[in-house]
Amino acid sequence: MNEKFHLMKKQTDFISFATGNLHKIVVFSAVMSQ
Repeated sequence: MNEKFHLMKKQTDFISFATGNLHKIVVFSAVMSQ
């Protein structure tokens, strides 16, 4: 149970990290294109 929860948290952290970086890239691209 605990191990499964830890794995899920790890996955969630990775997803939030990836989406956060994606958001930065989108904003950066928008700024550069203007």
